[in-house]
Amino acid sequence: MIMPEQEIKAPEHIYTWVDVDAHLAALAADGQWPDWLHECDAFWDGLEVTIAPQASSQAALSWLSDAFGVNSTRIHDGETVL
Repeated sequence: MIMPEQEIKAPEHIYTWVDVDAHLAALAADGQWPDWLHECDAFWDGLEVTIAPQASSQAALSWLSDAFGVNSTRIHDGETVL
């Protein structure tokens, strides 16, 4: 369990989408999701992120990059990769 006084840092290693899901859940439980972020679901092959209509995809990508650390997101073949 994450205690409120503990700082949630970007994980050093991400081995599976379960790790991604757990980190996002910890951020949500700590109130660190932006208001425009509605939902994040990790599946065996990727991450689905639901944002408010007025939010930009660039803001979502920037937040994911901050949440998972420098160079954690990039564009590959026209798609964002985490």
